[in-house]
Amino acid sequence: MDDALISVIVPVYNVEKYLRRCVDSITGQSYQNLEILLVDDGSTDGSSAICDELASRDDRICVIRQPNGGQSVARNTGIAQATGKYIAFIDSDDYVLADYISRLYGLIGEYGAEISITDFVVEYDGSGRRKKKRRNLYTLVMDRHKAMETFLYQRHFITSVCGRLFDRSLFDDIVFPSGKITEEMGVIYRLIDKANRVAYQSSPDYIYVQRETSTMHSRQSDMERDYIELTEEMRAFIEDKYPDMKDAAFSRCFSANIQLLMNIPLADIYRKEHAAVRANIKKYRGNVLVNPKARTINRGCAFLSYFGIWLLKICLDILK
Repeated sequence: MDDALISVIVPVYNVEKYLRRCVDSITGQSYQNLEILLVDDGSTDGSSAICDELASRDDRICVIRQPNGGQSVARNTGIAQATGKYIAFIDSDDYVLADYISRLYGLIGEYGAEISITDFVVEYDGSGRRKKKRRNLYTLVMDRHKAMETFLYQRHFITSVCGRLFDRSLFDDIVFPSGKITEEMGVIYRLIDKANRVAYQSSPDYIYVQRETSTMHSRQSDMERDYIELTEEMRAFIEDKYPDMKDAAFSRCFSANIQLLMNIPLADIYRKEHAAVRANIKKYRGNVLVNPKARTINRGCAFLSYFGIWLLKICLDILK
């Protein structure tokens, strides 16, 4: 397979501490035919100057500037400007190993997939400590139906669009929902729905840097509202187009609300958010409890919830 041009989209907003490491990991890829789009989303720190500095050192880097609109808007801008046959997304505080793109592209070439996926490792910011995954290297090749079921049951890969390579044509009529903090939930199942084949390999080539000031650790009320809204949209889509996967969609919605229960602080200002999450846990728990395909942790949480949602939260907080 020829070395097709791959567009790597990096939304940038106030990440001066991380940006050089991120971009250096991209320019240092063993796969070299890259178009690197740094979408400066109205940064107010030194990120803009760093973008220009990096672009001056590598002519594959293009800097795009726009007023601050959020990560979803930045990603949409990058997609609109991309000229590559394939698209990859890398968050500007994360970084990737040297064979990351080569592995993703190799999976597409070998298996004729429209989406390829590798695994990730969580690195805790400031310590360099990583949450290690002990997993043998293996590859899965899935048709659309199997890939959708795998996504819904969270068996091998998660909601993120990072750690993936997409055929550019999948985005012809799909955009990230503007103004949403958890925008990936609004697109990933739609992309899987358009793909004939998805290839996954368990190699942990993407380093996800978990930091307290990241989007997922801020604006809690907005995140809760967006996540519930987008998961409910996903459930309705699945029930309409994949009715045999209704139970799988329920399991994914339940998991989303468990995640929110873990993350929403116990403060009076979040009373409304807690009420919505508790209602959804009660809505889905019966189905999840008796679903043998649901994750063991989901079924355990469903069982425990019958003894009280607050008891469930206390147990989850202990296990964090």
